[in-house]
Amino acid sequence: MAYLVTSGGRTYRVDIHTDEAGVHVHLDDAAYPIDVLSVGPALYSILLDGRSYEVDCVPVEDAWIVLVDGQPFRVALQDETALPQPHTMTVTPKAAGGTVIAPMAGKIVKVHVAVGEEVAAGAPVCTLEAMKMENELTAGSAGTVEAVQVSVGDTVRAGQVLVELGDGSERPPAAPSAD
Repeated sequence: MAYLVTSGGRTYRVDIHTDEAGVHVHLDDAAYPIDVLSVGPALYSILLDGRSYEVDCVPVEDAWIVLVDGQPFRVALQDETALPQPHTMTVTPKAAGGTVIAPMAGKIVKVHVAVGEEVAAGAPVCTLEAMKMENELTAGSAGTVEAVQVSVGDTVRAGQVLVELGDGSERPPAAPSAD
């Protein structure tokens, strides 16, 4: 089955098929043999190139939150056969950097960043308490904080946008010094 998968402002063609040798995933033009074990409802253990990944899939509105070893990714999935012809499709990607989303419902207990702040990939942006556990949510890539959509004490739902990051290219030029 072939799909178009959009995540982080990029769209990929993903083809998944199974044969006697196992599960094969084709991501654009690259092939990846994987081992998949279902360990619960929408929870999988995936072995790829000798490395194990825990993958949890949570449906939200018109997409999925896919947690890979705890790192959330918002993924829009479309069956390729149900799509219009490529020349009629419009894709408007968000600037590099991306969006940090709530992987589950919970309460914001700390916001680590402010608008205009530069963050490195993997830097904490906020802490979400869910089921009496604190989950530190991190930036998926380096960028500039464009918007912080939550405050300490806010209750959030799974899939809600918490922090928006950009690549910093849209910042106004620095004002000239008054020397």
